[in-house]
Amino acid sequence: MVLYLKNCDCQPDEWSKAHQECFEHHMANITASCGFPFNWVENQAVRNFLDELLPLATHVSSYQLTNCIVPYEVGQYQQLAKSTSRGCQATLQTDGWTGINFHHLVAFMVTTVKCKVHTVQVVDVSAERRTAEHLKELAKGVIRDVQEEWGLEVVAMASDASDESRAA
Repeated sequence: MVLYLKNCDCQPDEWSKAHQECFEHHMANITASCGFPFNWVENQAVRNFLDELLPLATHVSSYQLTNCIVPYEVGQYQQLAKSTSRGCQATLQTDGWTGINFHHLVAFMVTTVKCKVHTVQVVDVSAERRTAEHLKELAKGVIRDVQEEWGLEVVAMASDASDESRAA
């Protein structure tokens, strides 16, 4: 994407929808790769900086970033992962952890024979009892999803050495 400066002769007369979509794509990528909170886009210093560099860009709100832009980008990455993995054999991995917000999360990833790792699903199980039976049901659902929607053949499953993982 070309940066347009206010005092530059190359500044366009109008900002197209394609420019705005590219800008939003980059804002989502910066947010994720830097681990920024979603409200960073509403910081006045950030807005002033963007006004200088991209005066015709429409600012995005944390609400837009959270509810529209990031979910769209995630969907794009997931579709690419599915299409490039279809027909492969894969190993399913799972691991759980408790975040700093005390939410207990369980993640499921696949590694394909092409040596590509993709996140399939992250589940917030804070309200559930962490039992072997619950983990087993989650894993069965993910295996079904991976086989039906991703077109992968799951040949093995790996997890950590937690009590519920060993029992499942």
